[in-house]
Amino acid sequence: MNILEKQAELGRKLFEINMTAVSEIIKSQQDGMMAYLESNSEYSKKLPEINDVTGAMELSREYGETVWNNFRSASEAQASIVRSAMEEAGEAVRASFKMETESAA
Repeated sequence: MNILEKQAELGRKLFEINMTAVSEIIKSQQDGMMAYLESNSEYSKKLPEINDVTGAMELSREYGETVWNNFRSASEAQASIVRSAMEEAGEAVRASFKMETESAA
């Protein structure tokens, strides 16, 4: 394989890795948004049941905790996707340069 073919192959691999990562991140964000909307819905359903300040504070604490946990898990999932994509891209680049050095030798 000549250098142009190798570069084209590397470009295709990197494009596929990026497209997969972006698709997974978008799916993760959609899931996070749905979880956020569900949390808001549950909060608004419980709101009329509040009789005192203590109940309001407890509901607010639960809501904040739920939103935070959802955000944290979504962020961890997205970081994992990016980490995986970077590892795959690194492997593709290393493999590309390995082929070049082997063919040069």
